[in-house]
Amino acid sequence: MGSMPDPVMLEVGPLRTYYYGAAYAIGLVVVSLWILLRREVLGYSKGEIADFSLAFAVGVLAGGRLFDIFLYEWSYFKEQPLAVFALWQGGMATHGVMLGAALAGATFCFYRGKSFLALADEVVIPGAVLLGLGRIGNHINGEVFGSVTNLPWATGFPYAEGCRHPVALYDGLKNLLLVPILLGVRFAYPRRGSEPPPGTLFGHFVFWYGSLRLLVDVFREYDSYWLGVGRGQYFNLAMAFAGLSLILLARHHPTLQSPNFRTSDPSCQRRGALRAAMALFAALVISCLFIPSGWTRQALEGFEQRAPKGSVAESCPMTTGPD
Repeated sequence: MGSMPDPVMLEVGPLRTYYYGAAYAIGLVVVSLWILLRREVLGYSKGEIADFSLAFAVGVLAGGRLFDIFLYEWSYFKEQPLAVFALWQGGMATHGVMLGAALAGATFCFYRGKSFLALADEVVIPGAVLLGLGRIGNHINGEVFGSVTNLPWATGFPYAEGCRHPVALYDGLKNLLLVPILLGVRFAYPRRGSEPPPGTLFGHFVFWYGSLRLLVDVFREYDSYWLGVGRGQYFNLAMAFAGLSLILLARHHPTLQSPNFRTSDPSCQRRGALRAAMALFAALVISCLFIPSGWTRQALEGFEQRAPKGSVAESCPMTTGPD
């Protein structure tokens, strides 16, 4: 019988790096490289790419952290306010990651005089990869699980009884599926003799993420519910509605553009500023490696205690991941 994978990727003395955190690190690098490859299309300088990468990393980490604190784990953090800064103890939320990324992108565009919709249409493709990898990290940690089932691929989890739907893998595959969907939307327009109106890919990403996750989360067991519905489902429904609205808005207003608030300041392109932004971005990427989990309370319990002998993870007759 298989067992849940070890969430620790590398351990050197007192330092541990985790697969969950590595998903964020890889995702941030993928987004940055994608924008670098598309910089001629976007009209970005190297300095602007460095500034965007730094802003995006800050937005992802701050958004995911704050969303988890105030929406999911406030009962813990209100008693431990200084733990807000202890990212090495875990605590990130997917919806907050996306909200933080969007706010960071909008802020960057405001100060650099760029089109937010053009940037968003590019970021959502590698962003789907980031979210897919993050869900795989959730599965490795065993922290997101579904309802009890007897399907052949049912999985035993160390924090839940019985054999359950591996919903983190469902959601991870769904996120990765968004990549060909978005590329299909992009490449369909040139065949029609036109380019996608600004905001089209962004709208499709938001719509398909929310609507498909509505289906995936039917099999998920949430830790809390509002009116009998898992709290995350309300956010999924809101995303599906917002995405559909963006698609319709882009279709009926194809010349819609984000306003250019100001032009770029050449003084911000100095080599010293570029190096500083790159160094800070690299530091944030490296810091991601030390994020152990999406749940602070789970990380504090200690991963080494997550599957003791006789636990439900061993009692489930199904495999629980690669050996």
